[in-house]
Amino acid sequence: MKTGPRGQALVEFALVLPLMLLIILGGMSLGFVFLDRMRLEHATMEAAIAGASVEEDRCEVAEEIIAAFYRAVPDEFQCSEDEERVQINASHRLPLLIPFAGDVLTIEVTESAVVRK
Repeated sequence: MKTGPRGQALVEFALVLPLMLLIILGGMSLGFVFLDRMRLEHATMEAAIAGASVEEDRCEVAEEIIAAFYRAVPDEFQCSEDEERVQINASHRLPLLIPFAGDVLTIEVTESAVVRK
């Protein structure tokens, strides 16, 4: 029959669990930020291309395209146009996956695109 400290594995697990959860949730948050950045970058570029390809209402077309490609309306959307180019700036805030923090901790993802006619 084995003799030894009882509950040692439980204590070690209780000490390591918060660190493991922090690493796992931090990695997931980082993955979501990179995924959101790629989606926003693609949507911004497509919106600028679509805005530059039409003659009238460029910013309205760009806003519709970015909402369609991004599958949401970004928190901030700015469009500037002139006779030669269309410039789109968009940003979105993402909450971090930290338990009990709520929406207090966020990361802002910002992209811009310029397309000439």
